Amino acid sequence: SKESHTSAKATPRPSALTPDSALDLHLAALPERYQALADRQGALAAQLAYFDAQLMAALDRRADRLVVLHGRGAGTLRADLQRRLVGRPEIVAVEPEVSGRYGLGAALLIRLR
Repeated sequence: SKESHTSAKATPRPSALTPDSALDLHLAALPERYQALADRQGALAAQLAYFDAQLMAALDRRADRLVVLHGRGAGTLRADLQRRLVGRPEIVAVEPEVSGRYGLGAALLIRLR
């Protein structure tokens, strides 16, 4: 029997997060349209736009958490993420993700209502 190699099941969309996956904000991991945005408006703008879209998707599907890989760097992205989340009623907590699964100091765990 012939099998299609272009099946949607074979290649999941990069923006589709499963409960055990993490949102990777490294530039190389961003979907193509956000990489193009980075070329036009800068890396930080693209990373934050992608984060905003994925946070809304997590809230829409009533996820209870979102792990965000922000990288080590100078901490600018992490600080901007934390500022964006302060005071939002749907955010229960923002804390370092310390399981070691994603590397030390490179991930945030966002607990959602």
